[in-house]
Amino acid sequence: MATKSSQSYTAQRITLRSPTPFYTVLFRLEKLTNHRAAAGLPRPLTSKVFETWVEGRLGESGFMFFNAHAHSEWFSLFSPTPTKKFTTYILGNPLIARTLLVHEPRAGLIVPPRVFLMEEENGTAIVYDLPSSVVCLEGYAGGEGTALEEAARALDGKLERVLREALA
Repeated sequence: MATKSSQSYTAQRITLRSPTPFYTVLFRLEKLTNHRAAAGLPRPLTSKVFETWVEGRLGESGFMFFNAHAHSEWFSLFSPTPTKKFTTYILGNPLIARTLLVHEPRAGLIVPPRVFLMEEENGTAIVYDLPSSVVCLEGYAGGEGTALEEAARALDGKLERVLREALA
């Protein structure tokens, strides 16, 4: 029989804003994450083949595109007034994710990171949960001074840098 447990937690939600138009930010993010790279894992798959495959798909930011959900495209069908653009964008680097997952498999709930791009009246906002604030929960392998916290904080910095570059 299945059991259920619940854990409350607090995350840090970050919002970065810029006067840069939505589609300019989206285009820059796609370029930074090599959005147009071919998908599909090579076979046979070994650790070396996988690392080479990932490195060939990373954008200039050190991240790669995983998926995007352009919610505003379908949402506008149900809105009587024009809607602002908003998209969930998933980006990451499996080689960075590995540095977290080796310490705590539940870090897979936050890697690859999801960010939310939102058109605003005077530009664009990007909203995301700070990876270290979610990964280092009580009862996990994380906590102050742990290898998991160090890896998560490194991801925090890399993610913010690429998002700021897209918003520049």
